[in-house]
Amino acid sequence: AEAWVRLRGGTFRTTGSGRVVCWTVLVGVMTGIDVSLSNLSYLRVSIPFMEMVKSSSPIFVLLLSFAARIEKPTLPLIAAMFLMSCGLAMSVEGELAFDGLGFAMCLGAGVMAAARIVLSHIVLHGEGEDRLDPISLLYIVAPASAA
Repeated sequence: AEAWVRLRGGTFRTTGSGRVVCWTVLVGVMTGIDVSLSNLSYLRVSIPFMEMVKSSSPIFVLLLSFAARIEKPTLPLIAAMFLMSCGLAMSVEGELAFDGLGFAMCLGAGVMAAARIVLSHIVLHGEGEDRLDPISLLYIVAPASAA
């Protein structure tokens, strides 16, 4: 990884400001929680149902992007979120073997995936010491994801 970054004329950084390192480790932890919740939910709900619920991640990405002030709420975005929410509600309604805990785990995995995406965006698009290149981000996130 370091050789690839150097060949492209960049500098390979494994550290940044304390905030970036904290956020990057948090991204790794969120990745681990996302994978764990997804795998645990397979024990309680059907795979098609889980995939339908996990497809709600864009809703959470938009909500967290609004909260982090990355994206500004507009009427078309809110309308798209509303339509996605209605579709999710209709898909959940038809599930014959509905399991509340499995559904909660699927939603939790979607929220963790969305938070990971938003925090990764913040770390990749920061300024100065608050910015990491993609390879450096993966270099720090991978061990935290495995833990």
